[in-house]
Amino acid sequence: MAGIAACDFFNMGSIVYDRVLEVLQENECWNSHNYNFQLFSTWKMSIFDVLRRENSYLGVLMALVRYSVIKYSMEAKFEYISKPIFGIFVFMVTFFCSSLVSGFYFYHFYLLETFEWSPPEQCRGYPANYTQMYYMPVITKEFFRRPWLGLQSFMFVDGLIKIFPTILLPILTLLLIAEIRAAKRIRMKLSSNVEKWFFLVRHYSIIKFYRSQPDHTTKLVTVMTVAVAKDPPLGTPLLGYQSQSDGPLWFSPQN
Repeated sequence: MAGIAACDFFNMGSIVYDRVLEVLQENECWNSHNYNFQLFSTWKMSIFDVLRRENSYLGVLMALVRYSVIKYSMEAKFEYISKPIFGIFVFMVTFFCSSLVSGFYFYHFYLLETFEWSPPEQCRGYPANYTQMYYMPVITKEFFRRPWLGLQSFMFVDGLIKIFPTILLPILTLLLIAEIRAAKRIRMKLSSNVEKWFFLVRHYSIIKFYRSQPDHTTKLVTVMTVAVAKDPPLGTPLLGYQSQSDGPLWFSPQN
């Protein structure tokens, strides 16, 4: 849950950043495409891509872990998945894998010098004949034209990676709900047959769990499933990408 919250917090901050940038870009006396700002925006865009992909798979893994804990509660080999250290390990592994995918794409990015920007005459505070380079984030034409390990191949694979959670999360949610109902039926049966001590000892951990704490994780998984079904990740390969703040990512004339 902490990993999902961290991803959502950054993604919400990224959306606020884009809205603020739209307002700042209306100021003609400021070059919003200077080198430092465009470098920061490109890094922000890459981290946003990493965390958005990771957020979906953390939801899938959380549902899978929850299902495994309930279904195999009496098997000792599954006890480690309920420990906090396992959650940290899962977060780091998913972050690393998502970073590899995004890193392959953003590795072909660089900032291209397009023209020299000069402030309008009504702008104050600039020296005479002041100019500043105007930068645009671009990808190389070689990466765009490459038949294998190129832009089209990446978009196809990345689309499949992002659409898998849309398919897996509803399935795991249904399995989780079915397992919870089965555990509740066991609890009701044990409540009416307390004398069956062997049966009671075997399922004691499940009964204790449901009596001691509310099932917030299952509720969160259900809400995430509805959200994913309502707004599924883009699975169709695209040949271009446009950021709301940075504009189109032009293809470089260089090879």
